[in-house]
Amino acid sequence: MKQIGLLILLFLLCAVGGMAQKGNIIITGQVVNRQADAPRSLNINVNDSFSADARINVPLDDDGRFRANLDFPFGHDFSIDYDGIFMLYASPGDSLHITIDAGRLNKDVDAITFSGRVDERCIACNRFSKEMSDVIYWRPDSLQRYDLPLDEYMQCFNRAYHSICDTVARYAKANGFSEQTRKFLCTDVLFALSNDCLGYQGRTPQESVAFFHQPVFRLNDPDNLSNYLMYSIHLGVYHFKLCEQDSVLARLMKAKDSEAIERRQMEIILEQPKSISRDVMLSHYFEQQRRVPVPDSTAFTLPVIWQRLEEVSRELQQRDTAYVHFSCGSDSIIRHDAGGEAAAYTTICTDDFFRYLSKRHPGKVLYIDIFSTWCGPCREDRKVMPELHAQFSEKDVVFVNLSLKSKRKAWAEMLKGGELKGENYWFNEELSNRLMSAISLHGFPTYMLLGSDGRFLTRNASRPIEHEKTVRAILRALGIK
Repeated sequence: MKQIGLLILLFLLCAVGGMAQKGNIIITGQVVNRQADAPRSLNINVNDSFSADARINVPLDDDGRFRANLDFPFGHDFSIDYDGIFMLYASPGDSLHITIDAGRLNKDVDAITFSGRVDERCIACNRFSKEMSDVIYWRPDSLQRYDLPLDEYMQCFNRAYHSICDTVARYAKANGFSEQTRKFLCTDVLFALSNDCLGYQGRTPQESVAFFHQPVFRLNDPDNLSNYLMYSIHLGVYHFKLCEQDSVLARLMKAKDSEAIERRQMEIILEQPKSISRDVMLSHYFEQQRRVPVPDSTAFTLPVIWQRLEEVSRELQQRDTAYVHFSCGSDSIIRHDAGGEAAAYTTICTDDFFRYLSKRHPGKVLYIDIFSTWCGPCREDRKVMPELHAQFSEKDVVFVNLSLKSKRKAWAEMLKGGELKGENYWFNEELSNRLMSAISLHGFPTYMLLGSDGRFLTRNASRPIEHEKTVRAILRALGIK
């Protein structure tokens, strides 16, 4: 189950978006000791349900300095991506100055240093995630016994949790951290541990669900909002469990009715008692499925959650079909020219990439797949993609694949192996960062539909695994009912 926990975290770290303009958390900093070919920007992975911009691309000036604003209504883990990812923490009102020593990244925990009005938990989060990863991900074999009665399983769980917390206490004391920070780290450990228990089944389906209601989790304790990210992940897994056992949803999934599935998943949350935890479940689900409408304000206990989700929903609707102007600047995109030659690549430098695509394929509908070579869900989609290609082989449709945040060698290997059909482009690290921001990319994979007139029909198209829904969308784009 460690792998499931890592995948959940990886998915969240992959959540992407555009540049935030407002904020109540000020982040300034400088990247020092950069190489000449180093990226000229960094990305801040906000990991926040309450932002239409889940990843902020921040340019560096000539001296490596940067500045950004975040707008968190609650304390929140987030991360910075610059030649690797490192975890931070901020709460409303914080002001952080970060110095990143590029020459020591991935080698030394002290490559990242802080000053300013920084929450101690930020320092603890960054150091703890690097220095104590063996503790964070330690799991006793007893927690793999998913068929144990709930009482017996909770005894194993609580022993593991308290054992890790003892280590946290010693770590906090050795580093001079406050009692508040110690509790914060223990809460993070608690919810991380719970996410690794996704496989627990118990003796009955009821026990599997009851696990998430155990007193140790304090589901409606406002203190859990001190780290909204970990709290919401826990409740997201709980929602997954509820969906897994819902007979109505099982029938809809068998019928492959994607829109009805999304509605039912929301209904399952609304069937829970009105509470803080239900508010958080709703916001977590909205972050994963931003196509669904936000429920009425009466569904929420905390007005701030509804207000913020409504704001994000309106902004996303306005953006969905807005045209995106993207310039390569001084960098180049690599296009693979199909035809059997492994080295048949062309360098593309354009002031307007999506206009370039549209002019390259006049009168055609473009189904654009934005992916990364290491992305598991991307590979799952690719298994069913041939069916989609075959269905539109005689139509004015072009399938375009944009590889972001990937090693060029890995991309080339996929091309050589025949995994990528259609027209293929590779973006280096700098271009990946800037494109993610420009198109408000929320995660991998993302699909977009560019109409035959060069306008976006949607920047949040359905996936190939949602076959019938995707076929209907492409047919509408072609003007075929």
